[in-house]
Amino acid sequence: MQITKKITTLKDYLYFNQITYQAFAQKCGMNASMIGNFCNGKTIPKHKTAEILEEATNGVISAESLVRFSFEKKMSIWLEKRKKKSSS
Repeated sequence: MQITKKITTLKDYLYFNQITYQAFAQKCGMNASMIGNFCNGKTIPKHKTAEILEEATNGVISAESLVRFSFEKKMSIWLEKRKKKSSS
């Protein structure tokens, strides 16, 4: 039985396609640290950047999902900090 995982994040896309941040960054005209930040949700891509990333993944990762992932990641970090602050 073959196990398949639905690719829903840029990080998964790069991992399963064995593409480095550097190689993908060159394809997108960006630098590797930007790609790392998008993969880890540290930076929310602007509209045009998200479209470039979507195109570079051949539509596997949508611009909308890139923005949503980053926003949700930032929101969860903010909520965690707020929770820790209120419990102090």
